[in-house]
Amino acid sequence: GHHNMIMFTPDSVRELIKQCEKIKGKQIGYPHLCGVSFPCGKNDDHSLFLQKARAQINNGGSPVSAGYSAPKASFIIALVHDFGTEKISGEKIAQASDREAARMLMDLQGIGDWCAGGVLMH
Repeated sequence: GHHNMIMFTPDSVRELIKQCEKIKGKQIGYPHLCGVSFPCGKNDDHSLFLQKARAQINNGGSPVSAGYSAPKASFIIALVHDFGTEKISGEKIAQASDREAARMLMDLQGIGDWCAGGVLMH
């Protein structure tokens, strides 16, 4: 089962992003999305990641990272931004035709036709 999986909501990811470093005014995802300070991969205990993240926020301890690559962190940041600015939304996708929905998805950074098709099938 998936009883131990944790879902990061757009709001929680947005809060993580706010705490990430900037280079030339651009959020880069370090240290919370990309980095290797504390692993949070599919084989790691996600509750420990949250425990360490909360401790870092409350006590200023060592930062924790979800362990994504820098390009994937960039994609996540762009995706959260696009949903936050309502460039795209679940409602817009649901109301669009299949072709329009696919086009909306493929207009987002990092999403191609294969990924858009997978999203639309689910």
